[in-house]
Amino acid sequence: MSDATNVPDPGGFFTPEKAVDLGELLAADNRKVAVSSDGTDYSRMIKGLVVSGLLSKGADAVDLGDVSGPAAALAGRTFGCSVYVSSELPGVCRLFDGRGPFTQQKMRHLETISGDGQEKREIGILSRYETADREYIRHISGSGKQISGATVLLGCVQSPASLAAKKAFASAGIECVILDIENEGGVSDKEYGCLRKTVSHRDACIGAEMDRSGFSVTVINECGEEMDPSKAAAIALGYIKPAKTVLPEDCSKLIEDSVPDSEIIFSAPDLPSVAGCMADNNADAGVCSAGVLSGDLPVPDAVRTMEIMSEIANGANLKKTADGLPTYRRRVERIDIQCSDEEFSRCMKQETPGIKCKRMLHVSGWRIDMDEGWFLVSRPENGQVLVTAEAEDPAYMVGLMEAATDLVRRCSENQ
Repeated sequence: MSDATNVPDPGGFFTPEKAVDLGELLAADNRKVAVSSDGTDYSRMIKGLVVSGLLSKGADAVDLGDVSGPAAALAGRTFGCSVYVSSELPGVCRLFDGRGPFTQQKMRHLETISGDGQEKREIGILSRYETADREYIRHISGSGKQISGATVLLGCVQSPASLAAKKAFASAGIECVILDIENEGGVSDKEYGCLRKTVSHRDACIGAEMDRSGFSVTVINECGEEMDPSKAAAIALGYIKPAKTVLPEDCSKLIEDSVPDSEIIFSAPDLPSVAGCMADNNADAGVCSAGVLSGDLPVPDAVRTMEIMSEIANGANLKKTADGLPTYRRRVERIDIQCSDEEFSRCMKQETPGIKCKRMLHVSGWRIDMDEGWFLVSRPENGQVLVTAEAEDPAYMVGLMEAATDLVRRCSENQ
C-alpha cells in the first residue's frame, strides 16, 4: 500500500531555505503553528528555521520541544496546525491539522494564497508548550483501563518516541523492556538478530522495532519472526472489530476480509487521503502502509499498534494466528504511457465499464476485482501509471497483471 505524504519536495534534500519557505507558506493561512522535532541536532535546526519563516510572516510559533510523531499529530487538533521534523522521514517534515495529515489539496491552497498579496503582519511571537507528550499518553490511555497483555520487547533508538512508549505501556499495565539501539540509522542486522533471539527465548513476549518518530513499527511474533505487515494489520483489525473502516484502494483482500461485519469505505492510497476519509465518515479505523489507524487520531502509531498486538498475544499465539491466514501474492509494475495523462484517464473511463468483474472501484485509480484476485491501475502522473495485481494463486496473479498491462496498453494507445 502506498504511504505518500504531504511533504513539500518529498525525497529531495530538505535545505535550510526550504525550511524557511515552509514556515512562510504555513503563515499564509495560520495565525499560530505548533512546531516540534525528534530530538536530533539536524531536526532541531530545521525546526528553528521553520519557526523563523513563521515569525517573519507574522504567525506565532508554539515550540513543543522534542516529542514523538503521534504527539505532534495530536497537537494539530489543539493548535489547528502542527509541524513535526524528523531526520528519518522522507521529506523530513510532517504537517498536521485538526483532521490529521495535510492533504495535497491543502498544500496547493496555501501556495495559492501565499505571495505578494499576503496580509502584512507584525513579527510573530514564539512560546513554549511542554505537555504535548503527556497529553498524547493520556489520549491513548483513554479511560485508564489496564490491559492484560504480553510483554513487549521494544528495539529502538533512544528518542522522545521511545520515552513516550515506555510511559504509555506502563500506564496501560503492559511490561515493556526497551533495547536501546546505538546506530542512529536504525536497527543493525546484529541488533535485530539479538532482538529476535531475546523474544524467542522469553515466555509470553513479543517484539517490535520502532522508528525514531514513533510512527512506524515492525512486529515480531513469539518465535522471534518478523510478521507480514498485512497479516499483522488484518489480525489487529479483526480483534478491534471496527463498525466503520476506511481502506486504501490498493488494500489487500486479506485485510478487507478481516472485518466482514464492518462498513467499508475506500479511499485513495496515500495517508492524508485515508485520514481525511476517516474524518469525513467518522470511521472507527483505517489502514495505510504503516499499519492500522485509530479513528480518534488517524496517523500511524507504533505504541497503539503494539498495545493491540500485546493484548492479542496474551490470549492467542500470533504466529499460529498469522499462519492460519491465506498468503496473497502481489506484483507492482510502473508503466510508461504513450499519451497525455488526461487522454489516458478519459480512455480508462470508457474501457473499464465493459470489463466483466466481481467489483469495480474508481476512487483515485481503477481497481477491478475478479473472483480470485484483483488488479489496480493508478491515476496517471507524469506519463506513468502504477499497476498492482494480487491473488492467492501465483499463476492467477500473473494472469491479472497481464490483463492489467493489456488494458493500460490499449488506453495508452487511445484505441
